[in-house]
Amino acid sequence: HNYLGSDGVDGPIGVTSDFEEETALNTPSVGNRMFFVITSSSSLIGIRATKRHKLSKSGPVTFIECTQLSGFKSACSGNVCVFRQKSSTTWTLGIIQHLFPLNSTSIIRIFNWIGPTSSYGVPAFATQSRQTFTDIENDFHLQ
Repeated sequence: HNYLGSDGVDGPIGVTSDFEEETALNTPSVGNRMFFVITSSSSLIGIRATKRHKLSKSGPVTFIECTQLSGFKSACSGNVCVFRQKSSTTWTLGIIQHLFPLNSTSIIRIFNWIGPTSSYGVPAFATQSRQTFTDIENDFHLQ
C-alpha cells in the first residue's frame, strides 16, 4: 500500500506508515479491522488490517473501524464516521445527522466532508475556530 498524503515532514510518507510488516506488532489478535487514512483530498484510503499495528503520532490522520454503537448520543447525532456508498469504492469522512438502524427501513443522514486538508493532512474544519456547525458548513454536503 502506498499512502499519498503528507505527515508534516518533507516528502511523502514512507513504509513506516504503510501498515506493512514494519508497523505490525507481534501480539495476539483476532479478526480484522479497517484503517482509514486521509489522502491529500477529501477521500480516504481503506486498509484492512489483520494484525495489530503501532501508529506514530506524527504519521497520517488515521481512523480505526469500530463496530460498537453504544454510549453515543441519541441517533448518533454529531458523531464522526467513515462511510462509502454501495455503488462506490471511495471512502469518505462524515458527521452523522441521525441514524436509525432499527426502523423497518434503516435511515441515516450524513454530512459528507468535501472540504480541504491542512498541510499536515488534517481536515481543515478540525483545525478551524468554530462555535457552531454553521462555522464549518461549507466543508460538508448533506447526503
